[in-house]
Amino acid sequence: FLSGFPPKTKPKELLKLFSKNHPIELEIVKNFDGTPRPIAVIELSSAQDVRDILAYNYFPKFPKLKMIRLYQMTYPSILGESSWVSGII
Repeated sequence: FLSGFPPKTKPKELLKLFSKNHPIELEIVKNFDGTPRPIAVIELSSAQDVRDILAYNYFPKFPKLKMIRLYQMTYPSILGESSWVSGII
């Protein structure tokens, strides 16, 4: 889970930033109107890649960027219920 990057950041910019850590996929979360939010989910190829990023966790080009482990993220669904995503690290 990534947060704190400028809203106009493109996925390719973030993927390039993490290229040494073997990114598989990255998706920037969007608002209901389709505009990007400064939140993204990144999938890396191994738990070691995640640990390496968390140990460093400072990026001069994006000084407010933070990576947080995604254990469980709860968000409201459009039906008024809540859904969840969980990850194991």
